Order: sequence, then structure tokens, then C-alpha cells
Amino acid sequence: MLRKAKDIEGDNLEIEWRYLSLEQINTKEANGWRIWDQPSSYPMRSRWAFRGAEAARKQGNDAFERFHLNLLKARHVDRKELTTIETIYETAEASGLDLDRFKQDFEEATIDQVGVEHQAGVEKHGVFGTPTLVFNEEHAGYLKLRPLPPDDELGETWKEVKALIYGRPEIGEIKRPVPKRDN
Repeated sequence: MLRKAKDIEGDNLEIEWRYLSLEQINTKEANGWRIWDQPSSYPMRSRWAFRGAEAARKQGNDAFERFHLNLLKARHVDRKELTTIETIYETAEASGLDLDRFKQDFEEATIDQVGVEHQAGVEKHGVFGTPTLVFNEEHAGYLKLRPLPPDDELGETWKEVKALIYGRPEIGEIKRPVPKRDN
């Protein structure tokens, strides 16, 4: 949907992806515990994905966007776990990245930026889930689409979502119950 939004908005829309750790959001650990402060041996499910994203960022914004989109597809369409280096490397290759450079940058990457961006999102905007859209660093809204609208409706969906989040800050929450279905 954001690609369609970019077509509609042109240069008026700047998309800046920021990290949020759902593992941190959903932790049962004691207050003050931070996943990004844990040693590399800690079983963080998204560690490789975060490091891969950092490595992709070093090849430029377009490379990062391709990698990010392919990573989302690997997880949510292909149902791959992002817990192996092989999956991350396959995603980088499928994204057309310079694989040798990616591997070198991946080895040097840390998850430090996760903590910085996670804390900023939570403290400044109250972010609790992904994706959260933020307009003008002021109006934030979490969005869950199920399923994604058909391609010919993405533009209209974008306009409606933007109007709701940006144009109606007094609306604090809308949540649709999911009806139970007989199996």
C-alpha cells in the first residue's frame, strides 16, 4: 500500500522505516530489561533480520526498501522464519544487493539502532505495534489490514487511512472484532 501511497503523494510523502522490537513490546521480563542489551547468545528471534536491515541500509535507501519488502514477503507470504543467516542472505540476494558487501556489512552490524529507534517510537508516539504510520512527527496510528485490499483499491484505502490518522487526531482507537467462524 505504501508504494501506491508514494505514487499518489509523490515528493509530499517521505517514507522512513524505523525499528520496533515486538519481542521487547511483548516481553515478560522485569521492567528495565531491554532485548537490545542482551548478549549475542540471547535467542532473539529478529536479531538476524535487524542486522540484515542494517547491512542493506549501507547499500542505500533503494536497496534497503527492496530488502525490507522481500523480508516481509519471506515472513508473511512464504511463512519463513527469519531466524537463520541463510534466509537473510537469500533475501539479500533476491533483493539484488551486492551479496559480498552485504555479508561483510552483516557481520559488522549490531542491533544498537533497534534500541534507539524503538525507545524513540514508544516514548514520542506511544508505538506498540507495526506498522504504525506517523504523519509530520505528530499524528500516529497503528494499522492492521486483513487481508490487504485489492490493488485497484489501494489508493483509496491509503487516502482514507491518511485522512483518519492525520485528519482526525481525536479518534484514539478503532478496533474491529473478528467474528468467530465455525471450522
